[in-house]
Amino acid sequence: MAIKWIDEAVLQRYVRDNPRKWRINGKRVLAVNYNVQFNRYPDLSFIVDGEPDPIPVEVEWTSKNFLVHGHPIETLRDANGCIFVLFKNIDNLGVPQYEIPYDGFKEWVKANSEKLVDDTAEALGRTEERTMPRLWMQYISQRG
Repeated sequence: MAIKWIDEAVLQRYVRDNPRKWRINGKRVLAVNYNVQFNRYPDLSFIVDGEPDPIPVEVEWTSKNFLVHGHPIETLRDANGCIFVLFKNIDNLGVPQYEIPYDGFKEWVKANSEKLVDDTAEALGRTEERTMPRLWMQYISQRG
């Protein structure tokens, strides 16, 4: 049984935080953005030099995980999207796959571990600010 001690969101952040590392069809990636709904399929979108539209990108630990999660490949195929994986263990999924360099990811996690912990703690400690004032209602019967 494989236990993942690090959430896939960390792998997504590595890809997002390092746009200059990536090339799609030989073209530079100018920016990487999270999906509007965080951690929803597809995870990221790439702004690629010379491409009119953002390119959807799904990030997975392994190629097999893409199949296990049951993501519709058409979403990526129809938009010329791709998959980024740490370990490519299936050769052909119907869209291009790019391998994330293991050593690069490992070094990035070491260098950014304190920031990741701080960001997580900040997000967990954050409380939602109330935009509307509290309204108290009290029932008063006709008897008064």
